Amino acid sequence: EQLSQAIGRGGQNVRLASELTGWNLNVMSKDDADDKNTKEEEETAVKFQNELNVDNDVAKILAEEGLARMNDIRPASIETPCGRAEGLTTTRHDNLCVVSIVRSGDILSEAARRLAIGCSTGKILVQRDESDPLKRPTYFYHKLPKDIASKQVLLCDPMLATGGSANAAIGRLIDAGVQEENILFLNVVSCPKGIISVYKRYPKVRIVTAAIDKELNSEKFIVPGLGDFGDRYYGTE
Repeated sequence: EQLSQAIGRGGQNVRLASELTGWNLNVMSKDDADDKNTKEEEETAVKFQNELNVDNDVAKILAEEGLARMNDIRPASIETPCGRAEGLTTTRHDNLCVVSIVRSGDILSEAARRLAIGCSTGKILVQRDESDPLKRPTYFYHKLPKDIASKQVLLCDPMLATGGSANAAIGRLIDAGVQEENILFLNVVSCPKGIISVYKRYPKVRIVTAAIDKELNSEKFIVPGLGDFGDRYYGTE
C-alpha cells in the first residue's frame, strides 16, 4: 500500500520526480524486470562473441571448470531406478560468492551466476595506473557481502598480465576475512609473469585460465594476447 502511494496513480509521482531531477526513472513489474534481465544477458552473449571473437561458450566452460574446482566439491552416490550411481556433488550455491574485478570481470561473473543459481555477488574496482611505468594498480572501491568470510569465492577477471590487479583484489578479499584457500581466480588469458606473481604472494589461491601466452610487451600487455579486454568489449578503445 505504501509503495502504491509513493508511485502515485498512473505513476504520476515517478514522472514528477523524473522531471524535477532530470533522471530517467521507470517502474516495472517483476515479470518485466525478469524479461529485461534476460534480454540484457542475451545481448551480452552476442557482444561477447561478436566484439572479441570469443564464443560465449568459452565463458560458460570456464565458469563450469571453476565451479567444479571449488573446495566444497565432494564424492557422492545416489540411488537411481536402475541402481546406485557414483559421482560428485556440491553444497548449495548460497555458500558461493562470485566476485568480479570491474569492469571486464563482469562478463565472466555473469556466466558463473547463470550456472550457480542462488550465489551472492561482489564487486571490486581496481585498475592499473597507465601513467605508471610499472603499471601498478590503484584501488577505488569494493562491495562485498557481509558474510563473505564464510563463503567460497570465485574471483573473475579475463586477463592476468602483471598480476597487480589480481593481487590487489585478492588482498581485499583476505582483509574481509576470506580464507586464501577458498579463493579461485578465473580468467581467459594469462601469462607466466602474472601467474608467478599471484602464486608467490598467495600460494593457496587456485587459478583456472583458458590460455597462457608467452610474455608481456613494454606496455605490460600480454603478447600475443588480445589487447585491453574491457576497451575492446565495451568499445572504449
